[in-house]
Amino acid sequence: MTAPKVGADPLAEAQRRLLDALPERVLVCRLDGRVAWASSLALSLLGRSPGELEGVALTDLVVADARPPAGVALLDQLLSLPHGEGIAASAVHRSGTQLRVDLSASRVGEGTAVVMLRPLPATDLAAVVCAHDETYELVFEGAPVGIFHFDAEGVITACNDAFVRIIGSPRRILIGLRMETLPDETMKRSMRQALSGHRAHYEGEYRSATAGKVTSVKVDFAPIFGDGGRVVGGVCIAEDVTERVRAQEALQRSAESFRMLIESAPDAIAVHRGERFMLVNAALVRLLGYGDREEVLALRVEDVLHPDELDGYRRRVPMMLNDRQQLPMRELRLRKKDGETITTEVATIPIEYEGGTAILAFARDVTQRKALEARLAQADRMATVGTLAAGVAHEINNPLAYVMANLDLMGKQLSKLSAESEQDLGFFREALGHSKEGCERVRVIVRDLRIFSRAEEDRRVPLDVNAVIESALNMAGNELRNRADVVRELRPLPPVLGDEARLGQVVLNLLLNAAHAIPEGTPRAHTISVATADRGEWVEIRISDTGVGIPCELLGRIFEPFWTTKPVGVGTGLGLSIVHGIVRAHGGSIDVESEVGMGSTFRVLLPASRRASERPPRPQAAPPPSDAPVRASRILVIDDETRFGRALRASLGTHHDVQLATSGREGLGILLAGEEFDLVVCDLMMPDVSGMGIYDEVRRARPDLSERFVFMTGGAYTDQARAFFEHVTVPRLEKPFDVAEVERLLRRVQADGRSRRE
Repeated sequence: MTAPKVGADPLAEAQRRLLDALPERVLVCRLDGRVAWASSLALSLLGRSPGELEGVALTDLVVADARPPAGVALLDQLLSLPHGEGIAASAVHRSGTQLRVDLSASRVGEGTAVVMLRPLPATDLAAVVCAHDETYELVFEGAPVGIFHFDAEGVITACNDAFVRIIGSPRRILIGLRMETLPDETMKRSMRQALSGHRAHYEGEYRSATAGKVTSVKVDFAPIFGDGGRVVGGVCIAEDVTERVRAQEALQRSAESFRMLIESAPDAIAVHRGERFMLVNAALVRLLGYGDREEVLALRVEDVLHPDELDGYRRRVPMMLNDRQQLPMRELRLRKKDGETITTEVATIPIEYEGGTAILAFARDVTQRKALEARLAQADRMATVGTLAAGVAHEINNPLAYVMANLDLMGKQLSKLSAESEQDLGFFREALGHSKEGCERVRVIVRDLRIFSRAEEDRRVPLDVNAVIESALNMAGNELRNRADVVRELRPLPPVLGDEARLGQVVLNLLLNAAHAIPEGTPRAHTISVATADRGEWVEIRISDTGVGIPCELLGRIFEPFWTTKPVGVGTGLGLSIVHGIVRAHGGSIDVESEVGMGSTFRVLLPASRRASERPPRPQAAPPPSDAPVRASRILVIDDETRFGRALRASLGTHHDVQLATSGREGLGILLAGEEFDLVVCDLMMPDVSGMGIYDEVRRARPDLSERFVFMTGGAYTDQARAFFEHVTVPRLEKPFDVAEVERLLRRVQADGRSRRE
């Protein structure tokens, strides 16, 4: 190329055509850094029209990542680089969007330079499509289908690797390709439809104009809208369906090959026209539990469907046969020969078969998978219910505590009234006694509820199995008394090393199973026996009922998950499976004996832990006699449950000087101020400063006072609280408690104080 004369056109027409034919974005610049001419691909990249860039400074069109040295122009910097090397820069589109490019230049003649702008594909997408949206870029590049974008002129601006593989042409050729130059009229028509603001679909064989590759493709076009609803380009999803088309052609060419394909498939497959099966494979025969193919071919399709599926099936068949709609995969319940219902995933497509449209159905048995999903969901629900029950127990304990404290106070005050009407006072005493009895019953229920719903780790400690059974009997009492008489035979036992909540769940499940095996209405005619026995190395639990019994052929399945003899909606089939798992986890075993009409006996064996029973007890100071005198003392009550705090203060205030702090922060301030107290009764969990926080601060500042702490709790223990009590020996009162328990603790503190003085 010869150097142009000053003031003359730097390019001849032939040179323009040559540069425009290159698959590159080319700018021809004068050495003063201003554009003299731009190729069509460069114009498309920058969003400009022919002639618009003439005289525009190169620095107005591109921004280099690294600025040139002071006094050096951008074009001079490019020309100083070794041949073939460039710098990273951003090309500025007319819209203001910056597109990442590799910028290089070479001198042609004395007064002209050619500048190349090569888009960087990985970042070009982010600028054009979604303004540096990294998430979209990852999806774009990692998608298993081909994706490409084009601008408002129909020029491809970005494409992913999958599209390159489908078409067969390199990315450097595809990006910048004007789709109007394609020979395929249908493809061009779909592109124009997208640029007019409508979706379009193309399916067929596409011959690449640049690579010569022929591919069966399915392409969906969609418009991209900019500000004000204006179409600024389009996006396409392209899928290589060559293999699917070849498979369809092969099926059409040979009916025998089609039958062999169906027969060899591992999934159940059938061909039907809505009424009768026309073709079934061996996998479907096995799935439905029939002996041979002819039995299934003799059935109507509706004969193998669950009754609840019939309406939907009757709606879908005309859609497929008449409209040839391909429906998405769905779950479908089928009936086996023996009447059992199974859940399948079914995919259906309309096909040409034996001279007409038929339905090809693929079915896969997902019954076990659905059962597993249901089991996981049930386990999650059980964990949630357990956590909820523990929280409910805590919330009940707080109001129950101040109700019981107030009742105790009322009883004390009632005894001081003059006996003008002993009959009236007797009535009130009886009412108070009944109220306290009712509160005590609620307290026991909440205690047992906490045991069986405790949301904490499996903690193994020496347990009294008989005590666990008693708690379970309390929990199931209402259910049992309406079904049968309960007979206890609980003998002395060595301890068992186990988790109280989980073993309680075992006993409770077995008791409820025994109750449900007995019909309602005749509780005096039936018996549920609960017995324990010491079997040397084992502790035996035996629960028997006089219910309906279990047929011998079903005994082997009762511990399977989701298997139950109860009607639908009554049981989940999880109870005995969970029982079996818990017993095995504790190193034990469970078996059952049953006879129809005579009842069942479940026998649980758990390893005894005699070492735990022989371990010497932890030395504890002997409690003072309950009738020892209690001198008047100063007591600080710290509890954010103000009603309970006031009730406790009123009850204790008849003999003691009681101060009440209604928050942890207030209580801590009183203690750190130096006031003396004989006893500090502090709630464990408070929102501002917890009882544990108060104790730690007092132990550092006033260690003598920390020995007079007593914690109150409604039963909700965090991991932090459990760790705290593993290292700190502080008396605890479980709400609700009798006020007399506070005085017993006060006696102990006073006795300890006397012992230290002596």
